[in-house]
Formats: sequence, structure tokens, C-alpha cells
Amino acid sequence: MRVLVDANVVLDLALQREPFLEESERVLRWCEAGNPRVTFVAWHTVTNVYFIMERALRTAPGVTCSSDQAKRFPRDLLSWAIIAPANQLQAMEGLGEGGDLEDALQCICARDAGSDVIVTRDPNGFQNCVVRALSPTEFLAEVEYHEEDEPASQAGD
Repeated sequence: MRVLVDANVVLDLALQREPFLEESERVLRWCEAGNPRVTFVAWHTVTNVYFIMERALRTAPGVTCSSDQAKRFPRDLLSWAIIAPANQLQAMEGLGEGGDLEDALQCICARDAGSDVIVTRDPNGFQNCVVRALSPTEFLAEVEYHEEDEPASQAGD
């Protein structure tokens, strides 16, 4: 199975966003454990995660944030996830699509990477995508994910 994880699922974990955190974390743990053949993120997910984390950390009361802190999460993500191939033609295609640009770019990256599924909290945003989109709940049910399936080294993390 080839999976592209949408930015909103990655951001749920990066920003510890409730009430989405638990399922998004389970999806990412499942992917990090090497269950799919390959896990992709779209190229713009890296910059979006960095920018949103840096802004959130910078504006949090009493928190000082360095650029390195905001880069740590995407760097860790890329230690096991692969950036889906991207190019100028894909960007132009996304700009030509109606609707949400970010969703269009996610769809194009998933399609061109040969992904079987996009895991997103917004499956409705992918109704016209040739790659099927599943919510974290739907994805976990489909892969029959269970906490006990996690490697022992990850269970307590």
C-alpha cells in the first residue's frame, strides 16, 4: 500500500490538536512502523508544517521559538516519509483546478506518486480526486489497526 498523508493529519500531531490528535497519531505511528510499502507527504506539507509550527510557537504565551525547533518535526517526519515527486507542471495543474488549491496539490502529488489512498481529515475536499481519500478513522478501520500491532519500541512513546 502506498499512502499519502495530508498536511492536516501531520499538523494534528505537530500541534497536538484535540480532538484529532489520537487518531492522527495512530495513523502516523502505523505509517512510521513501515506498514505501508511507502508513505508520502506532499512537498508543500513540509513548508506548511514548518510555517504553522513556527508561528504557533512564536505566538504562544511565554514561549520563545527558534527556527530549529520548528524544523525538528518536519525533519523527523522526513526520516521515514518520502516527499512525493513534484514539478512545475503539477503546480500549474493545481492552480488551474477549481476549489481548494492545497487539496488539489495534495491530490496531484498522491496521483503522481502512485498512492493508493490519501489520509485526510477532509475527505470531502477530495471528491474529484482519482486517488481515494479516507479519514483517519476510515483508514485505521480499513487497515485493521490495533494498538497492540505497534512495535514494542513505539508503544510507550
